[in-house]
Amino acid sequence: MRFSLLLAGLMVGSAVLSAGAEAQGKPKLLGSYRDWDAMVGTMPDGSKTCYMISTPKRSTANKKNVNRGQIYMTVTHRPKFGVKGEVNAVVGYPIRSGSEAKISVDGRHNFSFFTEGSGACL
Repeated sequence: MRFSLLLAGLMVGSAVLSAGAEAQGKPKLLGSYRDWDAMVGTMPDGSKTCYMISTPKRSTANKKNVNRGQIYMTVTHRPKFGVKGEVNAVVGYPIRSGSEAKISVDGRHNFSFFTEGSGACL
């Protein structure tokens, strides 16, 4: 699945909104499926956090003098907290407070996200 980030009027930078960042130890790779990797991490209390992660296949960003962090998207399941299908996009720059983010998947599915740090969440 290809995706492009359409982030109108955003100043973006690196921070962490990764679902796997809260997992204790290194997340375990369950498998790779087309453009996505499936991972599972174990929390200190023993509960599991499962997620898929993908990176962009292309970018429309100006590549001259660009100093940005990692860019990726995750879909997370945290059964202990009743979270299923939480979508996060990390864009590699800090996002200006109050900004809006819109993400288009394959140009057919459009979503509006709330923003925080360098990420956007649906």
